[in-house]
Amino acid sequence: MAFASGRLAARQALRVLAGEARDMSGYQRAVDRWLQPELTVSRRLQELFNFAPPPYVALMRRSEKFWLFFCHLIRGELTYLDFTRMIGPLRIALDAFASIAERRRLSRVERLTPLLRR
Repeated sequence: MAFASGRLAARQALRVLAGEARDMSGYQRAVDRWLQPELTVSRRLQELFNFAPPPYVALMRRSEKFWLFFCHLIRGELTYLDFTRMIGPLRIALDAFASIAERRRLSRVERLTPLLRR
């Protein structure tokens, strides 16, 4: 993601320097269009992992397909959006469980915040 963001920023900076654009706002639009969907899926998967790491670890240990997907992901050969396409209708379950995990995390943070302010 960092490399992709850097390329988008450089492209927009070149447009600004060439007088084709007034500012870097095109960079924000490009991030919103090209990177944000990927970041959103990544965050959803992170919520699930943080909520319940053992199923992820078990899947990595027992499923060659899952392991290979993550190898391809790390090498930049596949994206998180590719993953959602690969799992098809299971994406609905992923979204539902990720939402539950996020709500639980936020409620824990909410309960702990007053303790930190003492």
